[in-house]
Amino acid sequence: GSRDNGDVYLSSSDDLSAWQVFSSCRETTFNIVDAAGRTLSPVPFEGQGSRLSARALLPGKGFSDGRWLLLPACLGEDPTELEKVGGGECFPKDSRWGDMGEDCCNQNIHGPGGNSNCWDGLFSFERCCPGQARAPSLTAAAAVVEAPRLLCSGERLQGEKRFVRQASFDGERMWHPTTKFEAKFDFTQDGHAGQVVLVAEGLPICGGPSLLEDAARVVEDIEQHHIRILRSLHDAMMRLSQRPAAPGTALVKHPPTYLPFFPYLLMALHRRTGNTEYLDCIARTAATLAEKEDWTRNAGYDFILPLGYDRPWERRGGATGPPVALAQSAAGDLPEQDPYMLNTYDARLGNVLLLATHDAFFGDRHQLLTPAHGGGAYRNLRNIVVPLPFELNCSAWNVALKERAKPEHSARRFRISFVGSANGAARNMLRKAVLNLETRLSGMSEALTAKLAVRFVTADEERAELSQDPASVLRRWFGGEISSFSDLLHRSDFCLVLPGDVSDLAMRFFHALSAGCVPVVVGGPASTVPPPFAEFVDYSRFARFTRIRDVGEAEELLRSLLLEELPPAPSSQRERRDLLRSMRGLFMEHVSCGCGSGEPFLDLMTKALEVRAFVWQHLR
Repeated sequence: GSRDNGDVYLSSSDDLSAWQVFSSCRETTFNIVDAAGRTLSPVPFEGQGSRLSARALLPGKGFSDGRWLLLPACLGEDPTELEKVGGGECFPKDSRWGDMGEDCCNQNIHGPGGNSNCWDGLFSFERCCPGQARAPSLTAAAAVVEAPRLLCSGERLQGEKRFVRQASFDGERMWHPTTKFEAKFDFTQDGHAGQVVLVAEGLPICGGPSLLEDAARVVEDIEQHHIRILRSLHDAMMRLSQRPAAPGTALVKHPPTYLPFFPYLLMALHRRTGNTEYLDCIARTAATLAEKEDWTRNAGYDFILPLGYDRPWERRGGATGPPVALAQSAAGDLPEQDPYMLNTYDARLGNVLLLATHDAFFGDRHQLLTPAHGGGAYRNLRNIVVPLPFELNCSAWNVALKERAKPEHSARRFRISFVGSANGAARNMLRKAVLNLETRLSGMSEALTAKLAVRFVTADEERAELSQDPASVLRRWFGGEISSFSDLLHRSDFCLVLPGDVSDLAMRFFHALSAGCVPVVVGGPASTVPPPFAEFVDYSRFARFTRIRDVGEAEELLRSLLLEELPPAPSSQRERRDLLRSMRGLFMEHVSCGCGSGEPFLDLMTKALEVRAFVWQHLR
């Protein structure tokens, strides 16, 4: 432990239980230090994993044999140890640190204190690079205070100075003092022609629109959907750049600037291929932006980046990583340990608006108070949640609603439907609830049990069959009239929308809406689904939102939907027209809707940007 004056002290454990050690030397020997930080005795490592069991050697102190918490170890308090750590202990041979000494201690590349990725409370620049460090040797307690530290914000704190990383054109991400990145926060008129959005020019083409075509030939089928999302968002922003801003709005004073740049797709390609040129492209684009006055003036707050959907647990080194890049990372061949953290290329990229189909932190109130995820309230303003690309055929929608209004159609419909995998907590709870409910309803009328058309696919063989021959599988499950997912939606009153791997408003939501089915969006115990443009769209007119925390609540949800008396479908042309206007902006493509394809979506996007532009005026 440490006292208020910074001295280090040791305490014994009377029950001889092992202590948890949160940091240790990379070698197998620890040093016990006294209150002044002086080394008393080396102790060999005798534990396994993260636990240490050591016998203290403190003669004459009146202590019996016991086990000790060793804090802090190996900080180089005498010349003989300084000579030792300058050679092998900080950078032991036959390890990934063996040839890192030159880079770790290089202040020309990394700035004062060398490469901060190399240092922690035990291994400091002063200790491991005695030749480069001009400061005198430090005591154990002082070394911990003076060692460079990485803050939750991504900054590096050394003494009272703060540093952030900025990529250069050669791919290096070097540390620079934060004073270099001071913003003016001037959101006055730029002399533009009054567009809703501007488009950044002069960016490297390697990460621009042509990347979408190149990526389509490389990524696997499941990622093709992501490419379509990015392409749709890019086309929409280019169309918005041709729109004039409405007089009197904040966009007239200062429109945002769209970045036709796809860094998360570059990361996905690198993970798939291991080709470092994709990461170099991110670095070159960041270096190009750093030279633009409109980028530096407001620290990137007034720029927009297309994100689509993001799987941070994958791109940040999760255990489910792709084959090539993770293998290289494990072998230490990557240029950085965090190549998929965008703000390490330019900290201001952490400020840009993101066009995202979901927000991983949406609804998590704890994030508002968690330092590592600070700015939780603004985070939800920073993310503009957009719908997935889906086409609405208004003529077909009108026909579907007319059919639903007929009395004879009601008798042939399912009350609840869902077909999909069982991934995610909400889906697993509902899968169990369906099994329980079918058992409990067995004594009720057969007509009621037949209204539940919910199937969760768990076996690989069944999943493959459903993918290859959906018509046969659906007919076997639900009868001869159901040979496609569209048929099932058209013959259902409520269509369940359940979060899976990514908590976005899934394609089935938009498919259900286009078929006249009422989507029921079900959040899980720890996940919520952020609806696109929620501040402008009255979802209560055409959708339901609920949340389940356990199987009992899932059962109650299904039971209430089965027994609920549905309101009549809109029968008049006026009612259908009003309902259509309330929901059509959630579709990115339109057919026979009395408007240009995509125009209602662009209207909502413009409103979302107006809100952000109004907030910018109050930034100082």
